[in-house]
Amino acid sequence: MDKNIYFAFAMTSLAGLATAVGGAMALHPKLPQKQLLPFGLAFAAGIMLYVSVAELLPEAVRLLAGTPTHGWGVALLFLIGVLLMAGLHRCFPDGSVSKPSSLLRTGWLTAVAIAIHNFPEGFATLMTALSNPTMGATLAVAIALHNVPEGMAVAVPVYHATGNKHKAFAMAAGAGLLEPLGALVGYLLLRPFFSDALLGITFALTAGVMVFISLDELLPAAHAHDPGRLAMAGTLAGMGVMALSLMML
Repeated sequence: MDKNIYFAFAMTSLAGLATAVGGAMALHPKLPQKQLLPFGLAFAAGIMLYVSVAELLPEAVRLLAGTPTHGWGVALLFLIGVLLMAGLHRCFPDGSVSKPSSLLRTGWLTAVAIAIHNFPEGFATLMTALSNPTMGATLAVAIALHNVPEGMAVAVPVYHATGNKHKAFAMAAGAGLLEPLGALVGYLLLRPFFSDALLGITFALTAGVMVFISLDELLPAAHAHDPGRLAMAGTLAGMGVMALSLMML
């Protein structure tokens, strides 16, 4: 067993549990919930759009460079991610974006997207920490910073749909648990087969998932509950926070 495995797994768990911090922050009783809902939904959309365009897709292109499908493969995988999420979308109750059932669906879909993203991210963090503990710790802190608003993105719509703080917090925390779970499964089962190409495929698919949720769920819901320009402010704030957190990577 690698001598740094315990440290590496601790760093990965720290990054993943940051979604629980975000969920708790979103449910704080002193926060103005009517304003937080449209702002938080748009904030999540800004995060997902920025991380998809600025991190996941470029990284997928880099990791798949030299493969036979490099030229069109990333675009195709991105489209498959969009179509997969569109199919999953049909499994949830439909309705107006202003209805509680639709907000609950938005929370579930956001949690699924974040969980999908966190699974390979957890394995990548673990492997980085095993090879270079200092770099692994830096990566874990950076991921934790952008996992906090991701936790808020799950908790806000679920709470407003159900009125249940415990359920909203549990879903936010659960999405983050895929980070250490991905690390554990990857270390035990996938390490011999892990490759840049496999990681690149995952990133491209995840980008498609996140863009679909942002454009089809989060932003329409934010505008439906927006009394002013909170949706635009939230989108720009989410992009700004994600840009700052990625600068630490």
